[in-house]
Amino acid sequence: MATEAAQAKVGWPVGRIASLSLAIALIVAASALSYGSQQNLLSAGRAVDHTRKVLYEIERFLSLAKDAGTGVRGYLLTGNDEFLEPYKTAAAALPASIATMRSLTADNPGQQRRLDALEPLIADRLARVERQLEAGRTQGEAALTVAESEAARVTMDGIRSIAAAMTAEETDLDRIRTEAVREGARLAGYPVLAGTLISLGVIAVLFFQMHGEVGRRRRAEAAMHGLNISLEQSVRERTAQLITSEERYRQVVDLIQEGIWIHVDGKVAFANPYAVQMFGAKTQDELIGRAIMSLVHPDERARAAERTRIVTSESGAVPMTEMQLLKLDGQRMIVAQHATRFVQDSKVHVLVAGRDVTAQHDAEALLRQAQKMESVGQLTGGIAHDFNNLLTVVIGGLDLVLDRVQGEVRPLVEGSLRAAERGAALVRQLLAFARRQTLVPETLSFNVLAAGMDDLLRRTLGEDVEIEMRLDPALWPTLADKSQVENALLNLAINSRDAMPAGGKLTIETGNIHLDADYAVHNAEVAAGDYVMLAVTDTGSGMPPDVAERAFEPFFTTKDQGKGTGLGLSMIYGFAKQSRGHLKIYSEVGHGTTVRLYLPRLSGAGAAATAPATVPVPHARGGETILVVEDEADVRTFVVSQLRDLGYRVLEAADGPQAQKILESDHPIDLLLTDVVMPGGMTGRRLAEGAKLARPNLRTLFTSGYTENSIVHQGKLDPGVNFLSKPFRRQDLSLKVREALDGPP
Repeated sequence: MATEAAQAKVGWPVGRIASLSLAIALIVAASALSYGSQQNLLSAGRAVDHTRKVLYEIERFLSLAKDAGTGVRGYLLTGNDEFLEPYKTAAAALPASIATMRSLTADNPGQQRRLDALEPLIADRLARVERQLEAGRTQGEAALTVAESEAARVTMDGIRSIAAAMTAEETDLDRIRTEAVREGARLAGYPVLAGTLISLGVIAVLFFQMHGEVGRRRRAEAAMHGLNISLEQSVRERTAQLITSEERYRQVVDLIQEGIWIHVDGKVAFANPYAVQMFGAKTQDELIGRAIMSLVHPDERARAAERTRIVTSESGAVPMTEMQLLKLDGQRMIVAQHATRFVQDSKVHVLVAGRDVTAQHDAEALLRQAQKMESVGQLTGGIAHDFNNLLTVVIGGLDLVLDRVQGEVRPLVEGSLRAAERGAALVRQLLAFARRQTLVPETLSFNVLAAGMDDLLRRTLGEDVEIEMRLDPALWPTLADKSQVENALLNLAINSRDAMPAGGKLTIETGNIHLDADYAVHNAEVAAGDYVMLAVTDTGSGMPPDVAERAFEPFFTTKDQGKGTGLGLSMIYGFAKQSRGHLKIYSEVGHGTTVRLYLPRLSGAGAAATAPATVPVPHARGGETILVVEDEADVRTFVVSQLRDLGYRVLEAADGPQAQKILESDHPIDLLLTDVVMPGGMTGRRLAEGAKLARPNLRTLFTSGYTENSIVHQGKLDPGVNFLSKPFRRQDLSLKVREALDGPP
């Protein structure tokens, strides 16, 4: 017994030490497992943060790439440098953005290869924009060619495609790493729980073995409790970090200026605020749950279904494309979009990103129409110039013959002269369309002009047409050529009469109108501001859209053969543009047509009435010396002959350099009569300016088949300029020469 007691006395401490050692070992093992789980959780969290940073930088980069092209069109149309701010910001920030993405994806060879492909595209996009800006400083809006726009779009599509591939890969990484964090957070508690249970079991054994070790057991329990609290606090902090990261990612998606929507099983599951606004919804709930095909135009649904099939079944993204979509109110819009896929809860989700480019398409269509009209105008102006030179000789010759013949030949000459003058009138209409006619603007009230033409219009239109005038009593004044406005109103009224063969109602309306910046964007060559409107509305047959689109083209007419030249609306269009105004046509088949003429409001001191021009009284012919400079030999021969017949001494030159030699000689010269447009690089204006330096008292009379910017600006002759428009008759030449000679030098 004594031996057993001794053994018990000796063995008891050994068992207790072994039990304590085992308990400590288990606690240390549980702590190590818990610490390892916590470190893994923190590492996974850092990986998630890294992926989110990459996604954010990709979205920021894509936004900068888009901004690089923003505002260029507005700058080229308006010349306002403020439109270039987005481009300047983007051009400065893009290299840093690419460098950041390279740093963030240094461990990802696939992303590095995509960045290698992305850098030349960005350089090309910036270079194209810079070339457009450089060309725009000399060519203006003509720099915006369709080919250049298409090339820029292809480059941007390539950028978006690469960015979409990078986003898709990082999104997959984010999903995998987020799931790893969640799984790690769930598993992190298991070692703690296991260690706690094992420790409590060992402590329970020790409790029965060591009744006297209560204090030590309590300290061990307190230490374990503190460890548990520390682990729980770490888990709570990491969970809060994950929630913050997800919220930050959601804010990025909400702030992106591009529509992002997700659909699964054919229904919308998510839409960011930009997409909600783009589809015309008030809240996100109006889109969520809606069939995705209900937002696609019927003409595009087959293509949309095929793109969705490719994304969902072939596990690939689809490239950027333009597609017609529908707003909730049924309004059609054109959206540039691309799509990719991801899997969540065992379901394939399709993520689509797109931007409404309807306004851009409309602006490009308006630009193409304006360029076409400008090209036709330039061709028309050149033809009119040559015809005016020919008609000058024809009319001058007929005028000379008319003074010298009698009998049966005289009516023939008079008929030929009338035909030539009708040809001259036709050329003037062509010049009006080409915006190269010389205008005589004066302060004008549309109300006074319309009321003054009331009797003429009623006689012209006949009793079958009812005329109603709605004249704004508070109408603003404008500065315009009165005769041109009268011709415009008469032409519009006659067109309306012809559209109402069985009679109808014609309404003439005036009003004060403010055309805002949005209207100017959607209508080429229109500057925002205050305008005075003159509108003519009929209840006639109306025009289909394809006819209305061509209505302003010269020689285009829907009237029967011989009933119209097709120049009426073209002339009004050219006059409106030359007067810095605007002409707009609205028509609906079977309901009628409205044509609105807008001219800029005249305000301030310029609103005072313009004094009527005095008509100079012809003076007797004199013996002064006149230097005639004209490159067309026939025209020069005619003018020289007429001037000599009027009693003047005449010197002649075929071009500017030849005229300069005569001016540098000792010949007395009282008047320089020069054509404005001449070959050889020297205009009539340059010749006259050089002559004035050598002969300060020399008078100058310009003549031309069409006006040119050297003596005419915005359709008005420069102050103090004497001008004789081709073709002209003998009395016109005599009057203008005498007026120039008797005027100030």
